[in-house]
Amino acid sequence: MARGNFANLLQKSRRLSIYSPLIAVLCVLLIVTAISSQLIVFSVLGTLLAASIAAIANYTRMHYETQKYVRFAIRARLAKRAEPDFDRIARSFRTSHLGKVIPKSSHPSPEITQALREAEKNMGMRQGSTMALAVPLELILGVEHNCPSAAAMLYAGRHPVVLIDDHLQLLLDKHEDYEKNYNIAVSVLCHELAHLIGWNTRWNKITGICDLFISTVAMAAVVANGIENSVAFGAIGAFIAIARLLIEPISYRETSWGSFVGILSRLSYVIWFPYIVAGLVAGYLSLSLMVMIGAITITFKGVIAYLRRREELCADSIAAKAVGSSSHLSNFFRSLDTQNHSKLSTIFATHPSVSERIYNLRHSV
Repeated sequence: MARGNFANLLQKSRRLSIYSPLIAVLCVLLIVTAISSQLIVFSVLGTLLAASIAAIANYTRMHYETQKYVRFAIRARLAKRAEPDFDRIARSFRTSHLGKVIPKSSHPSPEITQALREAEKNMGMRQGSTMALAVPLELILGVEHNCPSAAAMLYAGRHPVVLIDDHLQLLLDKHEDYEKNYNIAVSVLCHELAHLIGWNTRWNKITGICDLFISTVAMAAVVANGIENSVAFGAIGAFIAIARLLIEPISYRETSWGSFVGILSRLSYVIWFPYIVAGLVAGYLSLSLMVMIGAITITFKGVIAYLRRREELCADSIAAKAVGSSSHLSNFFRSLDTQNHSKLSTIFATHPSVSERIYNLRHSV
């Protein structure tokens, strides 16, 4: 492995990680300046207070939900002895329709543990410095998936943890093509470790709170502007906004968008846009305010998504350098189920397309 290129990629990853919180704070200042130039001082103060409380509360809830699964897994791992044979059988059944009735083990398979130790060695980390936990990633990520995946995070802000799902472990439960699958698992784990040593998870809290604040203050500014011109119209906006902020967090815990809570969440989201159009037509809302907060919000989300995609590509390159080959990750990406997304959705995607990642890997080693 060329250590010089590896060190350069690592520095690049860390620079990208620093850009995200800096841009987030800058956009917060821009949107506060924008609403300050359009609203009266009492509306500005009320908007900032409401948005700050909502953003911090929502981030705290999301952070608690994520940490909860990790905390339970750590406690279960400390309290329960690993049973590799039983866990292997349970994994194969959990990926079928019987998954809901079979308990989840927090112990990773011995093969995954061995792969993680090799990944740490390849990355130049102290072996045993990272804890592997088997957790239901689909619950933490908020999306269902049926392909191997992993995630890296800092538990309690300082303990490096790699979260493993059943699908990745099942790769190493198979006897056929074991060496190929093992190399893929090592490469995937190197990618996750690259996020840790590349500081990609270090300032997520700042960026996350700023993201929620910008979204919330944009909605609160619309309500405040409506109240300044018509109390009744502003009250309608406040009702929709409050419903959205209260219902949306609950909807994430629902397994189906067809549920009652899921329908309410989508309804509150859909009603918000006709409300803005009606306010602009009736003259209750300021067009200049809508343009400013809309431009800042969309630009912020697009730039942060772009930086996230660059971090993913950088982590891919670091992993390829660490294992000395890009073929393992390329084979892994080719095996994933992919969907065609619109150009608009790719602008706000946090992960590059499979073709882009394979092209990047081709030029990494």
